Amino acid sequence: MKIKKSYLQLLVRRSLIESGFIVNEGPHDPGRFKAIFMAGCPGSGKGTILKGIFGTDSGTTYQGLKIVNPDSLYEFLLSSSGLPLKQPSLSPDDPELKAYQSSAGKLQYKAGIKMTGGSKGIDPEFVGLDPHAHGYKPAKKKRANSRLETYIQNNLGLVIDGTASNFEKISREKKILEDLGYSTMMIAVNVPIAVALERNKQRGAAGKRSIDDRAVISTCKKLIPNLEKYSALFGSHYIEIDNTQQLDQTLTQELLKKINTFISTPPKQIDTGIRDPDSDADDAAELRDIANDMESLTEAWQVFLSEGAFDIQSFNSFPQAVRSTILGHSDRLIVVVDIPNEGPTAFYQSTGTGTPELGTENMWLPMGGASISSNGNPWIVKYKDGKVPPESHAYYKVGAWLAKVYGMQAFSETELWKWSIAQGYPHPHDIHNVTGKKHPKGMAFNDYGPMILNLWLNRLGALKPSWSAQPLSGAQNDTHWGSFKNVTADLKQRIAKVKGDPDSDADDAAELRDIAADLEAQKNNT
Repeated sequence: MKIKKSYLQLLVRRSLIESGFIVNEGPHDPGRFKAIFMAGCPGSGKGTILKGIFGTDSGTTYQGLKIVNPDSLYEFLLSSSGLPLKQPSLSPDDPELKAYQSSAGKLQYKAGIKMTGGSKGIDPEFVGLDPHAHGYKPAKKKRANSRLETYIQNNLGLVIDGTASNFEKISREKKILEDLGYSTMMIAVNVPIAVALERNKQRGAAGKRSIDDRAVISTCKKLIPNLEKYSALFGSHYIEIDNTQQLDQTLTQELLKKINTFISTPPKQIDTGIRDPDSDADDAAELRDIANDMESLTEAWQVFLSEGAFDIQSFNSFPQAVRSTILGHSDRLIVVVDIPNEGPTAFYQSTGTGTPELGTENMWLPMGGASISSNGNPWIVKYKDGKVPPESHAYYKVGAWLAKVYGMQAFSETELWKWSIAQGYPHPHDIHNVTGKKHPKGMAFNDYGPMILNLWLNRLGALKPSWSAQPLSGAQNDTHWGSFKNVTADLKQRIAKVKGDPDSDADDAAELRDIAADLEAQKNNT
C-alpha cells in the first residue's frame, strides 16, 4: 500500500511534538497557509469541538495551526485585574454593575485589539495588501500589529476562534487570507438558542466566564441567519456540526478525515518543493525523499537547540514557560532553561521601560524570582551583578538564544493561575473576594501572584534568593506578608468563612473592613 507523503509527514510531526522533540511550528508545517474559521453562539461548545479535533482549544495544534481567540486573553485580563469572570447579578441601574461593565468592557476591547484587531479585524495594510481594495477603512487611531496579523505575516496556519456573527467581516478576512495564498475553511458549531443559554448558565455556575442572557440571544440571532450564507461562501470547505449530540457521534471519522485532508494538502499558490503525493513517481525515489526530509528535520532540530555553542546533552529538560502578571498589569512570559554548569535559571522578556539607557527592550534577561519592593509593589528580582549579564556569560548567550527562537514558539506556555488552581491553591476569584481592591489597607490580590510564581520557579529549582536584597515573596523569612504556607492557610480560612455561611454579612462594608484590618495586623506583626 502506498502512503501519501503528506500524511506520513503529518504523523511523524505529531509523534515528535507529543514526545517533546520538535517546535510547534516551522517553515515546513503541513498547516502553513491554512485558516479555519470557527463559528458558533456563546455556549455552543466551540471549545469542546476544538479539543475533540485538535486535542486543545488554545495555543498550537500538532499540525502547527495557531489558535487565536480574544476570549482567552480577556479572561486572563479579568482575573489579573481582580474582576470576576461572571457579571454580577444586579439591577441594571446598580452603580456596582455599571462599574463592572465599564471595566470589563475596556478589558474586552483591549483583548480584541491585541489578538485579532478588534471589531474591524485584519488590517490589509499590516499584511501587505491595499486596504481600500478590500473594503477596509483604517481607524483614526493607529494600533500595533495584532497577534493574528503577526501570525499571518509569518504564513502560519490559523484557527480563528470566534462567534462569526459579523458576516461582512468574516467574508472580508476570508478574501484577505486567500489573496495571500491561504486556503480557508469554516467549522460552524450549531445548537438551539435554548441549549446555548443553558450551557452559558452552567458555565457560570462552574466558576467559568458567562455572559448576560441578552448577549447570548443577540449573538445567536445575528449568527444563525448567516450560516446559510457561510455555506455558500465556503462551499465544500464548510462544515456544520450539530453539537447537541455526543462527541463521538458528532466528530465522525469521515469529518476528521476531511479536516486533516484540508490541513495536509500543500498550498496551491505556493511552491512548496514537495512532489504531488498522488503522482506516479517511483516508490524508491519517494522513500529517499522522505528519508532526506526526516534527516534534514533532525539536523535542523539539533542546530536549533545548540545555538550559542551549548552542549545539547547538558540540557536536562526542555525549556518550560509560564505566563504571569506578577507586576499587577503586565503580561510576562517567564522561561526556565536548565543551563550547563549553571543549573535551572529563569528568564523574562524585558520591555526596556525601566532602564531605557541600557537598551534592553525585547532582550531575555535572567531573574531570580519575585519579591516586594520598598514601595510595596511586586518586583522581578534582576541578575545580581547589574541586570544585564556580560556578553561572555552563559546567561547572556542563553538570553540571545531565547530572543532568536521565541518567534518560533519553541516552548509551550502554562498560565500561572490555571497551574496554581490545578495544584489545589485558591481560585483567583475567591482570593479577590477577600483581598480585592475593596481592602486598600490589606493584602492586594496581586500580592499573592509573586508567591505563586516563586512556587512554580521553586518546583523547577530556578529560585535564586541570593540575587535579592530583600526576601523573596512567600519565603520563610518574607517580612512583608509572611511565608507562602501561612498566607495560603489564612486565605483558605477566610474564603471558607465567606463561602460557608450563605446568610452571613460577609459582603457588607463592616466585614470587609474587618478582613482588611486583620490582614494589616498580620503584616505589622511580621
